Amino acid sequence: MKKLSLIIFGIILCLGVNSIPEARAASVTISTNADTSAFSSNPDNNYGTHTTTYVFAQVNGNGVFHGTSFFNFDISQIPPHSTINSAYLKTYLTFCNLDSGYNFKVSLLDRDWSEGSLTWNNQPQPVSSIGMLRYPCDATTQNTFYSFDISNLIQATVNGQYAWHGLSLSNVNSSETYFYYIDTKEQSPVVSAKLAVDFTPPAGMNGSSGSSQPASGSSSGSSTSTPSSANSPSSTSVKTQPNASQNPQAQQAPSSVSGKVSKVLGTAWPLWFTIIVIAGPILLFILAGVLGFLIYKRKKKKLAKPKIIKTHPTIKYK
Repeated sequence: MKKLSLIIFGIILCLGVNSIPEARAASVTISTNADTSAFSSNPDNNYGTHTTTYVFAQVNGNGVFHGTSFFNFDISQIPPHSTINSAYLKTYLTFCNLDSGYNFKVSLLDRDWSEGSLTWNNQPQPVSSIGMLRYPCDATTQNTFYSFDISNLIQATVNGQYAWHGLSLSNVNSSETYFYYIDTKEQSPVVSAKLAVDFTPPAGMNGSSGSSQPASGSSSGSSTSTPSSANSPSSTSVKTQPNASQNPQAQQAPSSVSGKVSKVLGTAWPLWFTIIVIAGPILLFILAGVLGFLIYKRKKKKLAKPKIIKTHPTIKYK
């Protein structure tokens, strides 16, 4: 009986341990499904069909005019509450004019947008940004992909802190003229912007590695380094700078109950998994105690039972 109880206890313990599945890391590289630019010098124009998107500052006698790029990606392959090990926005640069490079910022956006209708005047606004991301301008960065580390932005999105509406790439500030020309999906899917993410899904889910397009550039898909004048931003048609603030204060959405519990445990686990981790060992301990008590009672009862001594009748001989 004692051996049987130990076997039962061992089986239960193994089942309890194996009920927590191991989460394995996965990687995805996602090509943009929408990309465009917006120019403050032409605030009502749409550039959604262009083969180039721009980030620029143009300083002249009328002031400083800006260009911002916008990219969207389908991130449904990344499960909610995954741990983001790394996330990079990769853009294919074909031309830049400032030898020292420039500081950019990547921002999450506050609402949906369409590449066929976005303009400077109706552009979505940033809700959270990573600024001071250096974009070099030299032979090593032109006609190739360059990566911006945006791990914190993607982590905040999959945690539910912000809704996903894509990204913008813009300048931090500027006192001099500079231009960065980036290929769009209209140029070629090979050189369109990419979102490369390495993540670990929540326990109980196993992500699958996949890639919609290669994350490295290809010479067959690249455009020439000389920018096309038809696509270049122009300051000849100057209009009044919009009054809307370009850097509204970020608003943080309230975190969910599972998010708060996950923060205590130090990882992004769903609530049901957190309950299993906490309650599982307690239930196993209680079950082991009940089994031990039943074994003790049975043993005690067995010891208390009086033994019946059988005697043989005396055989009398005549």
